Amino acid sequence: MLLRTINALTLCTRNMERSCDFYSKLGLTVTFGGPSAGFTTFSANAPVTASNNALHINLVLAEAYTPPAPQPGAPGGWGRAVIFVDDVDALHTQLADGGVTAPAPRDAPWGERYFHLLDPDGHELSFATPQYDHPRWTPEDSGGALGDAVDELRAEQQGT
Repeated sequence: MLLRTINALTLCTRNMERSCDFYSKLGLTVTFGGPSAGFTTFSANAPVTASNNALHINLVLAEAYTPPAPQPGAPGGWGRAVIFVDDVDALHTQLADGGVTAPAPRDAPWGERYFHLLDPDGHELSFATPQYDHPRWTPEDSGGALGDAVDELRAEQQGT
């Protein structure tokens, strides 16, 4: 058996209506539930079919949910979800036009152009466009890129 991809990420939310507004601004479509439901699925493709069934974000209403406290070296207190997009700069512009504030995209030494942001419940999301000409994507040619990437991640964990 070969693992292929993560199909869905399920996150707790204290306020379904607020979270639905946020995830709609990402360009995702509600395919189950909605702002007044206890469980909602957002999908990259709608309607969902066998040929396009990929990238779903599920929201579970949990009014007592408390986001993890920030921890050194642990983005968002738990980690982060990285979502590849076709054009990270265009997504950033779309979010800004929708009133979502996020740091400007930048090139990372690990071969992606990316930005991070927190959703309304403090879940850290990263949006990235791979730069396939980077040595990361051809391991036999990675050279010093790994060291640069590790340095960047350490600086990010320390908040610098």
